[in-house]
Amino acid sequence: MVCLGLKGGIGSASRKITADGGEYVIGAPQLPQITLKTFTIRANNLSAANKRVKSVTLNGKPLARPVIRHADILAGGTLVFEMGE
Repeated sequence: MVCLGLKGGIGSASRKITADGGEYVIGAPQLPQITLKTFTIRANNLSAANKRVKSVTLNGKPLARPVIRHADILAGGTLVFEMGE
């Protein structure tokens, strides 16, 4: 499981999640891998000792901020977390 939450948080203007809009703020994964149809989330080196996210890539490209778009999920691909101490 990866923590995915609506950008903006509680108390902000509500945003609809649609195929052409919406962003998710990502957090540390709790499972080594999960696949949702054509979208895979993988946590390399995840263990009891390696709980911290060192870096994240989406389809091989580094994420500049901890946010992915709903359209990215629908398009398919791989979100990879590099975990460490």
